[in-house]
Amino acid sequence: MQTFPKVFPEVKVKVLNKDRMQPGLTLCNLYNEILGVPIMAIVLDPEGNVYWWYEHGNVLDARGDIDIRTVPEGILIGGTNFQTREKPVPPVLVSWRRKVLWTGKIVNHHHIHRTPEGNYIFLIAEERYFKHLNTSLVGDVIIEYDPQSDCVVWEWHIFDHVTPKKVRRRDWSHCNTIEPDPRDGSLYLSARNLNSIL
Repeated sequence: MQTFPKVFPEVKVKVLNKDRMQPGLTLCNLYNEILGVPIMAIVLDPEGNVYWWYEHGNVLDARGDIDIRTVPEGILIGGTNFQTREKPVPPVLVSWRRKVLWTGKIVNHHHIHRTPEGNYIFLIAEERYFKHLNTSLVGDVIIEYDPQSDCVVWEWHIFDHVTPKKVRRRDWSHCNTIEPDPRDGSLYLSARNLNSIL
C-alpha cells in the first residue's frame, strides 16, 4: 500500500473508452497551481489507480512548464524558474523507487532531453538590454549540460540569431519546446511569441 503526500489530488476517471486507448500505464504531471498541489509526476492505470508518484520541490508552479519523460533509470523531471511562489526548482532524475539519482545545478524551463551521450539539453531564460529599443527583454537559451563534468558544453542564444525589431512583450521569444532530431542531431525550437519554429 502506498502512502501519498498530504496534498494529493483525488484522481477520478470521467470517461473510460479502452478501445480508444493504448494499453498500459500513463505518465503525467500534476503541476497545476489551480489544483493546489506541488509539482508532481504520477503513473496511473486507465481506471485512475496511481501506481507511482514523486513530489518535486514542494512548491506550486503558476505556469505549468514542467516536462517529464521516461529514461531507462526512471523519470526525468524538468525544473522551473518562473513564477513559483518560493525558490526555483531544478530538474531531477528519479528512480522508480523514488530515489533522486541526479539533481541539475542549472534551473531550466519547459523541455528537457537526455542525449545518447548522457548530456542534458534544456531551455533557460536570459534577460538582455537592447539599446535601440531602450528596454530589456527576456529570450531563451538552449543549453547542453554534461552532468559528469558539471559543465555547460554548448549553448545557443536566440538573441544572437534573431534581433528584436520592436517590443511586443517583455517575454520576447517564450520558447516552449525543444526537440532533437535523431537523424542528424539538429534541434528544433518552438518560439511561441515569435510564431516560429527555428
